[in-house]
Amino acid sequence: MPNYKTDFEATAFTDDRSVLDSTLSGPQAKAFSKICQEEGLFPPGVVSILEARISEDDGQDDNDIHCFVCVDLELAVDSEKQAECFDPPVALLTRIAEHIVGDLGIDLERDSWEAVATEVIRPASKSRSGKPKA
Repeated sequence: MPNYKTDFEATAFTDDRSVLDSTLSGPQAKAFSKICQEEGLFPPGVVSILEARISEDDGQDDNDIHCFVCVDLELAVDSEKQAECFDPPVALLTRIAEHIVGDLGIDLERDSWEAVATEVIRPASKSRSGKPKA
């Protein structure tokens, strides 16, 4: 069974430009994955947090800035279609967003999390014959 990187995105607002371009990646994402897993926030199918970032919607003034919270999760599901249609784990995604902005805060738009892109990141294991294992 291959693993997939599925990108989840939500819209949000902030009045603090310092939260823009906030990220979580590499060793920090791995460490925070462990924390979230221990907190029971990983639903079945979620393997790890790969990356998270906040970016500004272009062409904004300084008040009530519209931004996007993007979180890439590694999923272990049976098919690409399942990864594309994976129900956003809202509690996990919200916890990640809150973690990367800290005390600065953002206001997530209610019910805006959605899967926006999916790609294979780990191909299925193959047997010695070169054929995928069943």
